[in-house]
Amino acid sequence: MNKTVQIKDLYHFDSLASPQYNSKGNKVLYVQTKVTKASDNYLSEIRLYDLITNEDHGILKADSLNIEPLWATADTGFYFISNKDGARQIYYYDFDAKTVKQLTSEAAGIKDFMLHPDGAHILYLTQAKKVEPGPAFTTTRACYKFNGHGLLEDDDHLRKLWLQGIDSSKKVYLAAVNFGFSSRKAFTISPDGLKIVFEKKLAEDDDFNFDEGLWQLTLNEELTEVVKNENILKNFAQQSSFSNPCFSQNGRYLGFLGNEGTYNNAKENKFFVYDTKEEQLLTFSTAEELHAADSCVTDFHQNNTNPLLQWNEAKHCFVFIVSQKGKVCLYTADPAKGMVAKLTDRKEHIQDFAVDPVSGNIALVVSRPELPAGLFVEEFGKAEAEELKTKVLEQQRDYTFAEYQTFEFTHSDGGKIPCFFALPPLFSGKEKIPLVLDIHGGPHAMHGYTFHHEVQVLAAKGMAVLLVNPRGSFGYGQKHADGVVGNYGKGDYEDLMIAVDQIIKKFPEIDQDSLFVTGGSYGGFMTNWVVAHTDRFKRAATQRSISNFVSMSGTSDIGYWFNTSEAGGVNILKPQKLWEESPLAYINNVKTPTLILHSDQDLRCPLEQGEQWFVALKTLGVETKFIRFFGESHELSRSGKPSNRIKRLSEIVACFTDEDYFAKK
Repeated sequence: MNKTVQIKDLYHFDSLASPQYNSKGNKVLYVQTKVTKASDNYLSEIRLYDLITNEDHGILKADSLNIEPLWATADTGFYFISNKDGARQIYYYDFDAKTVKQLTSEAAGIKDFMLHPDGAHILYLTQAKKVEPGPAFTTTRACYKFNGHGLLEDDDHLRKLWLQGIDSSKKVYLAAVNFGFSSRKAFTISPDGLKIVFEKKLAEDDDFNFDEGLWQLTLNEELTEVVKNENILKNFAQQSSFSNPCFSQNGRYLGFLGNEGTYNNAKENKFFVYDTKEEQLLTFSTAEELHAADSCVTDFHQNNTNPLLQWNEAKHCFVFIVSQKGKVCLYTADPAKGMVAKLTDRKEHIQDFAVDPVSGNIALVVSRPELPAGLFVEEFGKAEAEELKTKVLEQQRDYTFAEYQTFEFTHSDGGKIPCFFALPPLFSGKEKIPLVLDIHGGPHAMHGYTFHHEVQVLAAKGMAVLLVNPRGSFGYGQKHADGVVGNYGKGDYEDLMIAVDQIIKKFPEIDQDSLFVTGGSYGGFMTNWVVAHTDRFKRAATQRSISNFVSMSGTSDIGYWFNTSEAGGVNILKPQKLWEESPLAYINNVKTPTLILHSDQDLRCPLEQGEQWFVALKTLGVETKFIRFFGESHELSRSGKPSNRIKRLSEIVACFTDEDYFAKK
């Protein structure tokens, strides 16, 4: 085991997603996604694991994107989404005939779908339409574009929910559905098939109001029309941000995630249950704060589509994902007893899960620093899970991965500074080594126990890597998450510098003359902020960064509201606060040679943010290089064109290892 993770191993390791049990609980469908060099794209196959024989079978080849498998009634086949013929559509695979049949023909493609309980219908969400290039585009909305999608027509901001017969092209329009930032499933259906609960904005035409409620529409017995449509939680929350609804098997309990009160970007997600029989919200007491979401930072996993919240009929409880102190684990909630309990507590990142309808056991897609991806089955309530013998096991054989150590330091104000630290996997302990401070985005996200290709590559190149969860990070309680709001570049910056100081004290083998800093999005903002406030770093690589909150307020797809939320309520009409928290305001202090990486289709942190930083550094005479990626969005490092991901990481490594990097064109 002496191979270490290299940049081009992006093509070697496959990711897993979307496990689905059959009705007997003895077989699991799942998705395996490949990053392919030949097509410079992502291709996925749907596989079947037999839990009785421990055999792993390929069903659909990886010749396109084939995702989100759902078993058909009586396990005769499965439905799935594919882009094999262009836009994503729903297809059906028949096990006996070994044939594939296309069921939908939506021009804009399918966002998500569910099987109706009667087994004869499907519900699906369509994507927002693409705005075709023309001589001009006109809008009256502040929210007129979205990263990764492009421009939005004034009347096409929401996804459309449809009901269609499986053996018929006839469909019924149901509702316009909002797909919140933390949603995987924006709608669900009751076991009797007559009630559909979905996310909806409370003020659809107000681009400055992101409150969401849960609406319930009722269908007639023939499933041909909507007879009732109402906000079922209006008596409990006039303002809210609710999402991810899920019914219990008897239809009495509706679980969901989110928050009461007006939408706030920094709020950690809570778990709720509505008792439809008693028409009341149930309360659950926990000894610790829970963030019911997957907020773990990674650049590896793909196509995780299973609900964050699911019902376990065998154990009569809800099961949901929680991000907690670097772990992404599972919790249960028993609505009859009003109890919440931790189900898993391992140092890992649970990316997807499914519940066995017979035993209540859990199928898990898991990642750890030393495990890119694995498919596991956990007996309900047991401390450990068993890894299944899938194809990805062979891919990971003979590799030595960088292991994570954990530390927690303390700020002078009492705030905790949790960290992960990785030494080079083949480090002897005798030589001096560089240190990379790798700052996560968000800022409301979390470094955690997961495989992170970028981190593993940097460590394999002989660098120690420090991953800090400074104030503002999710997973450490609401006070910690709130710590950055209205205070960008203050306590969060101090948290990072304290962590660097303390790690250097603990590891004298770190070369203090070879400190590097990088990060993307908020991490890019902080990279810019760091070099504008200290000269201790030898070089910096700032990715999809923020340099000027004032201009970003008008150019980013979310800038007009995100910047206001993060600045504590200050908007573009009072730009001084935004400017004071912008790295560009302190540009004259910068001396650190800096690599700037930005995508030309990034609508989240627009290209002009990187351009401003580049021109300012050139004006100062600071060594700098600007790499502009064509056709890429804010998601370059996670789901961009593979060749561009290789280029991005290669340039960062070269910046940190090649003394003559800035002298080369």
